[in-house]
Amino acid sequence: MAPEASRMYNGGPIFRLLAIVVAALLIGVPVTAVTFAGIFRDKRPGMVLKVVPFDAGATAAQATQSMVADRNPATVRRALDDARSAFARGPTVVSAVTASAIALGLQGRQDASLRAFRYSQELSRRDVQTQLALIEHQVAGGNIVGALEHYDTILRSSDRIKSILFPILTNASADPAIARQLNLVLRRKPNWWREYLTWFLGASSNPMAIALLPRAVLDPDVDEDRTLILRQLQLLAQAERYDLLWSTYQRLGVADAAPMALLRDGNFEGNRGFPPVDWHYAETGELSPERRQLDAGPGSALYLPMEASSHGKVAEQLLRLSSGTYEFRAETGDVPSDPARRPFVRVSCAGAGQRVIMRHDFPRGDGEGGIIVARFDVPRSCPYQWLSIFVRGGLDEALAEPPWIAALSLRQL
Repeated sequence: MAPEASRMYNGGPIFRLLAIVVAALLIGVPVTAVTFAGIFRDKRPGMVLKVVPFDAGATAAQATQSMVADRNPATVRRALDDARSAFARGPTVVSAVTASAIALGLQGRQDASLRAFRYSQELSRRDVQTQLALIEHQVAGGNIVGALEHYDTILRSSDRIKSILFPILTNASADPAIARQLNLVLRRKPNWWREYLTWFLGASSNPMAIALLPRAVLDPDVDEDRTLILRQLQLLAQAERYDLLWSTYQRLGVADAAPMALLRDGNFEGNRGFPPVDWHYAETGELSPERRQLDAGPGSALYLPMEASSHGKVAEQLLRLSSGTYEFRAETGDVPSDPARRPFVRVSCAGAGQRVIMRHDFPRGDGEGGIIVARFDVPRSCPYQWLSIFVRGGLDEALAEPPWIAALSLRQL
């Protein structure tokens, strides 16, 4: 052995380090046992009990695991004895109380089981098994408010249970009575509310719940909430529940004039609308329009894409016109001379079939602009309507100047 290495082994740094580690292990044996028990008692209680035979938590965990594996009366009776023994050693060990409650329930002693679970909640409101049992008890008794209070308690303190409870809450919210009570819980803004609504709006297919659950919870002036509101409105439009969509929009209180206006933002000046009740613009490259000041004259306009292949809807908004006769007016400019390439405006009934009740091409005007004046009738069978702007592409080259539309208005005759 080299002299330097020999010196390290004989009183050198390595020897001194080894001595310190051994001393620490000897001094820390009780701490290590407790740490060991804390890490493994829930998942491998039998292994913990071999090292720490009287650990109350491991004893309770083993009792619970034995009942999960085997529910015959003898096993349940032994588990109850073990749980009581664990409780005697650790009166504040929640798992010992819950193990007793589970055993009592399996023995048919429901009143005693419920008392044990309630005592467990007094010790800690963070125990998942206790809260789930109390939820089941409230549900069995038809107490929606009580059940949701326990849902709130468990979701405030346990992240790992969210993947289980969020789907259950979402399915349950299909019942309007439950949705209304859940909405009241969400209004208190518990620490899980936004995460749940994000999950809910990605999973629910029930229009009534989609309209009701976020009511008075989301703030349209908060960007995160705004994203959820837009998703909510989109889902209601996809479900063709225009009544719920409209009432949800009205509650936002953010319309540029009044929610009851026949047509909103006819000059395309709004920047934070809530489509599809406000303008919804196509987002694909070839169909995406541009809102900006008019090149000639005051005011804003919607400049339409007119690449050679552009063809489709560039903008739309939902209307709610009562039955009767209406006049639509708009200003247009730089309209292609080829009639087959001219953009057009359309009003159609919202819903199945989308019956067209007005269609008007942009006129070819003298000089820079032209005027659209179109009258149409709204039947009683058409309570909601889509106002849409379309472009039509062709095989010739793209236009030198894009056509535009501005100053849209509607009035009832």
